[in-house]
Amino acid sequence: MKKLISMLLVFVMVVALCFCGQSALAADEPEIETITLKFGHANAVDTPVDQQCQMFAELVNKYSNGAITIEVYPAGQLGTLQELQDAVEYGTLDICCGDSSMMSELAPKLAILNLPMLVTSYEQAEKVYGSDEVAEIVEQLAEEHNMRQICWWWNGFRHLCTKVPLHSPADCKGIKLRSPEAEIYVRTFSLLGFNPTPIPWGDTFQGIQTGIADGSDTTLEGIYNADLYTLCPYICLSGHIFSVVGVTINEDVWKGLSDAAKEVMLKAAAEVTEIQRQNAIEGEGNYKKLMEDAGCTFTEFEDKQEIVDLFTDYWAETSSACEGGDELLQAIIAMG
Repeated sequence: MKKLISMLLVFVMVVALCFCGQSALAADEPEIETITLKFGHANAVDTPVDQQCQMFAELVNKYSNGAITIEVYPAGQLGTLQELQDAVEYGTLDICCGDSSMMSELAPKLAILNLPMLVTSYEQAEKVYGSDEVAEIVEQLAEEHNMRQICWWWNGFRHLCTKVPLHSPADCKGIKLRSPEAEIYVRTFSLLGFNPTPIPWGDTFQGIQTGIADGSDTTLEGIYNADLYTLCPYICLSGHIFSVVGVTINEDVWKGLSDAAKEVMLKAAAEVTEIQRQNAIEGEGNYKKLMEDAGCTFTEFEDKQEIVDLFTDYWAETSSACEGGDELLQAIIAMG
């Protein structure tokens, strides 16, 4: 009997210690604050960018056990891409899907990353955007413009869609090409011979339809999902700029988050980034086939070296305009 009682006492003590251990572990787990953040982007509902933003919001909510809610506002509901980035910088919006090329207006070194014909492969892009040099640019953007980039997503290589076929810069002369509202695009298209016409992305289809522009540049996904190929069935696979977007958060908002909340957001961003980059690479061939099936004609610039030569002076001018720019340019070339 005494032996039985002793065994029961040992059992009770073990159970009690287990519960105590669980309580201690629970107490040690970092508590994540309850917060709701607004996330705006300019892409249409159910396009890849929208899906990525929604996935990011869902994973953050999941990994924070419901503590962090991110409300996604797609399709330019809160403004154009430029307006969204301005809102994040000034603190009137928490998060946006920022564009590396558009942010180059704020951080001159980002302009170097987006120079035409400089990043020419996905392998090179992985090296460039994972480099210490780009990490330094992220910190500079946070310190000087109150915006922090927590991940980079591949929007993909930008191509040209027009109403006439393009085989060389001579074919571009006089064509009114819709341009994003950033100097790097205006300059790129001018050097190619186009007449650049800045139009917000959400107005691009109407702009071409009404004759304000004769064509546009964007990714194959953008050309297809915005139905631009129905107006401009000639697509030149120029790959002139590698387009990169991602989650951009107001730096004051970021600093106000607990370490646990930041960890959750970085974990979600990393998971989405891995999936997104692979989908972006695979998607190019799929969109090309869809537009070929729809009757589009694909061309390329016949003399690639002629295109590169158009831009080398622009590379040197842009890199020499900021401290350390020449070293960054050479580093990017070496990664290619």
